[in-house]
Amino acid sequence: PWQMFAYGVGGLLAGLFAHWGVLKRTPAKAKDFVVLGIFGFLTIVLIVGPLLDTSTLFMMANTINSTSVAAIYLSGLPVNLIHGTATLLTMVLVGKPLLEKLQRIQVKYGMME
Repeated sequence: PWQMFAYGVGGLLAGLFAHWGVLKRTPAKAKDFVVLGIFGFLTIVLIVGPLLDTSTLFMMANTINSTSVAAIYLSGLPVNLIHGTATLLTMVLVGKPLLEKLQRIQVKYGMME
């Protein structure tokens, strides 16, 4: 449930940013994919990762104090940075064909109409 919630919040933010015009719904230029990648990196590092680290804190720590909080969040930071970097690289390197395939599926099955 924590992962579903965390990634749901990330998806909600992506939808809101697209609605507000910050992210393009149909990116066409390389710059657009860099913006999507940076957005993905920041979302993972600042929102999704800390939410998942919070779940680890609640499930693993015997007592919640400043020491256990610091230990959980600091030990999760490298993983969050790697996850964010992978998201950034995925969007920059293969974002165009990936989103084209997703858009074809949307059209084929009449989604998002």
